[in-house]
Amino acid sequence: MTSTRFLSIGGQALPLVPPSAGIDAAEKGVADIEMTLSPITFDFVYRDIRMRGRCVPGERDATLRVVGDIGPLPFTAESPDGRSALWTIIEDANLLFEDPAAAGPFRVTDGRVMLVMERPLTLPVSAVGLVAGIAALLIPIRPYLDLMAEIIRPPLQPVRPGESPLRPEWRRRPARPQAAVRRGGMAAPLPVAKDDGAEETAL
Repeated sequence: MTSTRFLSIGGQALPLVPPSAGIDAAEKGVADIEMTLSPITFDFVYRDIRMRGRCVPGERDATLRVVGDIGPLPFTAESPDGRSALWTIIEDANLLFEDPAAAGPFRVTDGRVMLVMERPLTLPVSAVGLVAGIAALLIPIRPYLDLMAEIIRPPLQPVRPGESPLRPEWRRRPARPQAAVRRGGMAAPLPVAKDDGAEETAL
């Protein structure tokens, strides 16, 4: 009898590889029933983003679903350029990975950028098959996650308490008030020095 190795994922023991013909019939039957009836829920970290996974076996195959909260979409008043750049990344990624049967991988829910992806898995689900399915979902979208991380910090990346997740270079800076001097009892703009030493009045 061939010995089967198991790996615990989400509190459930999965065979490392799918049961083969060499496995004892009784052992294979137990594994098949367990994999068919028991959903698997787990979480992990990828690119400093906490991901939640769920694998639900069905009659013919299993459905793997991965969800991640990438961070807040900046308000227009906070960063019009940052908001526009994030929307461009989201739209481009969703067009590239468009699935006629589902929405794209990125969506905005309650002001937060979310990652939601699904993929079918072959039954019975094995540990290798589950990890391979996760990799097949996340590796192609890594460049988009990295682009988003240039605008907003991933949720698990170290940050000072109270600091905005929006990168400093994307934050809108308040307009500086124009300095003025008094000339003949009236306020006038300060002169601005030109490179050649002449003076030009600031507009």
